Amino acid sequence: MNRFKFYLFFSGLMLLGCFGTLFAQNRTISGTVADEKGELLPGVSLSIKGTTLGTNTNVEGRFTLSIPANATTLVVSFVGMQTQEIPVTNESTYTIVLQSDSKSLDEVVVIGYGSARKSDLTGSVASIKSEQLTQIATPNVTQAIQGRVAGVDVTANSGEPGGASRIRIRGVGTINNSDPLYVVDGFQTNDISFLAPTDIASMEILKDASATAIYGSRGANGVVLITTKRGRSGPTRFTLDGYAGVQNAWNKLKMLNAAEYGTLRLEAYRNDGTVLDQNGAEYRLLNNAVQTNMQGTDWQKEVMQTGSIQNYSLNVLGGTDKSRYSLTGTYFGQDGIVKNSSLRKYFLRFNNDYTFNNWLTGGISGAFSRTNKTFTNNDLFSGVLTTALRAEPITPAWNPETNNWGRTIVSQENNPARAANEMSGNKGYESLLNANAYVEASFLKHFKLRSQFGVNYKNVHNKQYLPEFFLDIKELRPNSQLTEYRSEQTQWVSSTYLTYDNDFGKHHVGGMIGTEAQRSTFDNIGMTAYNVPNNTDLRYLSSSRNPNVIPTTTPPSDESLLSFFGRANYSYNEKYMLTATLRYDGSSRFLKGNRWGIFPAFAFGWNVTDEPFMANIKAISNLKVRAGWGQVGNQNSANNYGYVTTISGGNRYVFGDQIVEGFAPTMASNPNLKWETTTSSNIGIDADFFNHSLSLTADYFIKNTADMIVRVPVPVFIGVGPPYVNAGSMRNNGIELALNYRNEIGAFRYDLGVNFTKIKNEVTSLVEVRVLNRLTSSVTGVTLPVRRWVAKSLTSTG
Repeated sequence: MNRFKFYLFFSGLMLLGCFGTLFAQNRTISGTVADEKGELLPGVSLSIKGTTLGTNTNVEGRFTLSIPANATTLVVSFVGMQTQEIPVTNESTYTIVLQSDSKSLDEVVVIGYGSARKSDLTGSVASIKSEQLTQIATPNVTQAIQGRVAGVDVTANSGEPGGASRIRIRGVGTINNSDPLYVVDGFQTNDISFLAPTDIASMEILKDASATAIYGSRGANGVVLITTKRGRSGPTRFTLDGYAGVQNAWNKLKMLNAAEYGTLRLEAYRNDGTVLDQNGAEYRLLNNAVQTNMQGTDWQKEVMQTGSIQNYSLNVLGGTDKSRYSLTGTYFGQDGIVKNSSLRKYFLRFNNDYTFNNWLTGGISGAFSRTNKTFTNNDLFSGVLTTALRAEPITPAWNPETNNWGRTIVSQENNPARAANEMSGNKGYESLLNANAYVEASFLKHFKLRSQFGVNYKNVHNKQYLPEFFLDIKELRPNSQLTEYRSEQTQWVSSTYLTYDNDFGKHHVGGMIGTEAQRSTFDNIGMTAYNVPNNTDLRYLSSSRNPNVIPTTTPPSDESLLSFFGRANYSYNEKYMLTATLRYDGSSRFLKGNRWGIFPAFAFGWNVTDEPFMANIKAISNLKVRAGWGQVGNQNSANNYGYVTTISGGNRYVFGDQIVEGFAPTMASNPNLKWETTTSSNIGIDADFFNHSLSLTADYFIKNTADMIVRVPVPVFIGVGPPYVNAGSMRNNGIELALNYRNEIGAFRYDLGVNFTKIKNEVTSLVEVRVLNRLTSSVTGVTLPVRRWVAKSLTSTG
């Protein structure tokens, strides 16, 4: 026992000695932290590298910190300033000066056919980083940018899994196709469904004409530039991301129960003077619901469920100085909140960049996506959720007396539960392959020549099976129906352009010229068969017990675009900047006289903070003024063959007890059809305050669309569909504001952002419609044929 007490006493002495030695070795340092202008900075974080010891400067920019004797490095960081690592010496007082972090200004952003420093931009360009795109649980890239950029409106077309989104940049530019152009690693496309949000490194949105005019006829509605993640030199690195969760309808509508519905329905009949037969089915149902205080059917509960969502992504990247690679695989699965709505999507993306020598680089990339989807009925009038709100609660979803689905008697709506159940046979399968290759040569010190070729292939297979059923003479399907649709679309883009950059003292000159060709083809086939067995193993067109298979094919298309473009840049002392672009496009959607269009743009930028009179205004870290003007086109509003009168089949008639296929004109021609042209003006400012911790971007813009393409109504007796004509104009004007604040408290960093947009959209003119008083006439060169042929031979035989 005495030995144990002695041991405790000795151990305590040793422990106290160690603490005493430790505290004896600590010392205190103090000092101030200021910016390059001498302004003392409050809230600066200071810490001893490799430890948890640290402090912050007080409101006067001063600090005091107790440090151990073995401390070697003091880490100093502050939002908007460059982080510094200061060696710890024997000094006890430190005067620290932090330099402004110009990363946000020197940050390189992607622009059309090149890149530029953010501080040198003259157009309206918004940037989004990868970490922002992965904060929302969605496989849809456009949904991931919702609410993040001023002037960009993203609206989900529906809430079903994998539902498409509509994106509008600075409002609706035309009553036709207002979708923006997407450019993925230089490849132009209208479909980015092959990308997962985790594949993207950065995204730039070009909003004004001075930025989008370089894309000419496809840039009228804005351009979204996407840069995917690339490989890096170094050891192989694995990154695994994943999440899982559940989803529920957060705000179901409160509906009447059966008793409440019966009470109000009977009261409505009395107020209307309608006398119901008390022996009739409707009265007995309503009265029984009231008398028994029936709760009835909650149709929202019958068609909804708790949905699930999960996403897993694995990325492998690495390489050497000569070759860098990245491989990403992503799985996304979602069961929607409406029964029998689901999505399974698989992404695979690979790229490899090569450095062949000191003047030649190149690379390849490929992406594949596979989508398996169960479609829902989202029709505004007959959709599952719509009818669930209109069907009366006195009808059961399933009637045990008839062992069949319940039939609504009062509202006469189709049974929503039955409609949701049969959606399990509405399947969609989509495969999309994208491949891209480039080579870039640097020569004569200031020149770069880049050539790129990309191809996109999309295959769609939709299969809808509708079983036969009978509830009553108003809700029935006497024969089962199977519709299969297959389509394929191929697009290729080939681009070659030469860039030049050089500095002459305080003068910087840059230029770019290039050419581009692209082509897109589309073909499809659809068939509908009846009396197909309900067995899932027999749901094929060949299993039909009905010999008549009806084609439902839509017209194929083949279009091409040839372009020449250029850009010139000049800046003086990084203070005054001028940019001019020009594009010359030729489109197969127009005839020779209107096939080519010229799209110019000009922009000016002024870095005001570089002026001497701004030197003493320390609260403003950066201030730039921008102004631009430009013209862009919109060929997407035109039909592929709007300049000719087209004929199509599907006009069947009976001759001699036989069904004969007939052909007829479907759309009148307009050989004078030409581009929609949008003229845009923009003025804006980019400002940073308080050492770049607070940033502001403000823009005012005006967009005028002329020669808007409209289908002009024609009298029914013409016997042909209305033609496309240039017969309208539209005006958009508005303001955009984006405010962002970032700061840090010790190791805690936060970023707050808000944006505001106000747009006024007005259709300023449309063609005056006049009733034609002749069977054959023309409006602005539009030919209106009136003849129709049925079963007339389209070929001649000799």
